[in-house]
Amino acid sequence: MEKDPSAAPDFSLLPFWTNPIFYPKFLLGNIGIRKGRSMDKDEITGRCLCGQVSYQVTGKPLHATICHCANCRRASGAQSVAWLTFSAENFSFSEPPSQYRSETEAIWSFCGRCGTTLAYQHNRRPGEIDLTVGSLDDPEAFPPTQQVSVDEKLSWT
Repeated sequence: MEKDPSAAPDFSLLPFWTNPIFYPKFLLGNIGIRKGRSMDKDEITGRCLCGQVSYQVTGKPLHATICHCANCRRASGAQSVAWLTFSAENFSFSEPPSQYRSETEAIWSFCGRCGTTLAYQHNRRPGEIDLTVGSLDDPEAFPPTQQVSVDEKLSWT
């Protein structure tokens, strides 16, 4: 029996995390899980410390910021975090990362093995994803152009 090419994919033989039904729609939006796609030269890539979770994104960043807020400091363990914001429809993880939903309803994506903070999303900005510049394969290519939450900046920075 020939399979109908327009039929929905059969997720029954794949691990549960590959089925998009297990992820909130606002979180995933158009974010995909990369399976064997070739690398374009225009792609921006990054990964966690241990290499278990990697990602790729195409297009130009919408913003390049350094955030000084307390939540970013706690999530990263650093005095501030440099972020690049992209359109989520151009982004994909190699495999689903671990996630934490904060009290502010933000979704923090990180490697469950080494703990590297990789991404941030919030339903106030659906369709956008922030990536930690430190997790990029080429962080020097994206210097920040603005600072946010400077009212929360630590006095010694």
